[in-house]
Amino acid sequence: MSAEKHPLAGLDACRFSAVVGMVFVNYRVALAMGVQEPAGWATFSDALMGRASALFVVLAGIGQTLLDDRKIILRRGLFLLLADYLWQWIWPGDILHSYAFYLFICAAVLQFRA
Repeated sequence: MSAEKHPLAGLDACRFSAVVGMVFVNYRVALAMGVQEPAGWATFSDALMGRASALFVVLAGIGQTLLDDRKIILRRGLFLLLADYLWQWIWPGDILHSYAFYLFICAAVLQFRA
């Protein structure tokens, strides 16, 4: 699909970069503890630390604002909550439940829109 047919292509590109950044940061934090890293990898990971997750949360908020459908937001929040509790057996550092609660708050706030 070309950018002309997809007006939010820039938002999708930002989402992709946020997810890739979070993968790099989580790799360093969770999987590479105590392992000697190449100097370039450490510098790259240090540059992304905190920025990728902040970008991810901001883009998620933008996406929910554009969605503006409380039922879908609540279903997504419930899915993230259930997926997180199942996934925590494999990956104890998972934070999907935080995003689920943010979606529940988002759905509650949408009812007060003018």
